[in-house]
Amino acid sequence: MRLDHVFTLRLVAFVALTALPPSASANCDFYAFRDAMAYQRDSEVTALIAACRRGGRWPERDDGASLLHLAAHVGGRQAGAYTRALLAAGLSPHTVTRDRHDPVTPLGMAVRFNCADCVQALLAGGADARVQSPDGQTLLHEAGADTVPLLIAAGLDPAARDAQGNVPLHRVWHPALLGVGVNVVNDGGLTPLHVAALADQPGRVDALLGAGADPSLRTTRDTHWRLTGMSRAFGPGLPVGKGATALDLARERQAASRRSTQSHDATVKRLEAVTPRRGWFGR
Repeated sequence: MRLDHVFTLRLVAFVALTALPPSASANCDFYAFRDAMAYQRDSEVTALIAACRRGGRWPERDDGASLLHLAAHVGGRQAGAYTRALLAAGLSPHTVTRDRHDPVTPLGMAVRFNCADCVQALLAGGADARVQSPDGQTLLHEAGADTVPLLIAAGLDPAARDAQGNVPLHRVWHPALLGVGVNVVNDGGLTPLHVAALADQPGRVDALLGAGADPSLRTTRDTHWRLTGMSRAFGPGLPVGKGATALDLARERQAASRRSTQSHDATVKRLEAVTPRRGWFGR
């Protein structure tokens, strides 16, 4: 056989193989879903869903995270579409990860990633919005600006307190949460402004100040604060001393990060402009 004929036959075989529909080789695998969703390869996601339905099983990660958790985590702008497709295929929205410090449902994952489209799909699919963390936080405590209204509409209370006395406004800024008062305090005397200062969120600091937050308020006892995203496995969080203003806490974090991230500069500057002086030489 001539070499050019051999080359032609191999080329035809290669084209035929690459032209096969994705479902012909799709494997019902959690990490195959991860890659397909992360790169938003929609046809591959569809093929993987079909493969799982044919096999009668749905893969999960070792910690119990389901494909619905995965969609909210890595799906980007297509996360809502992937969530709806998985629910339509029969996945349960009621699974919970096996982490004693931080068990989370697909709805909880969607809330953490502020995926409003995912939250809408999961609520419509029967997900329970009333779940709470081990320390009593509701999903509204973990919400982002886009998901706060959806969770309030689902019946969650902006005045609900966790085990440390924090209301959702301590964790997230949204005008719909202001019914509790902008200067609401937790068990340690921290206001939402204290928390925004600790977290180095100057935009949130500005919003709270604009809503009437009092920068002169002080914490009432020694306590701790766990920043958003800080695992409960690492203990109670950052130490917060009695008698601290929001500016005090911002300055402490600024000093602690000066040799690393150099954060809190903008937050300190904003709070210095509004915090009453304690004397001639300082605030």
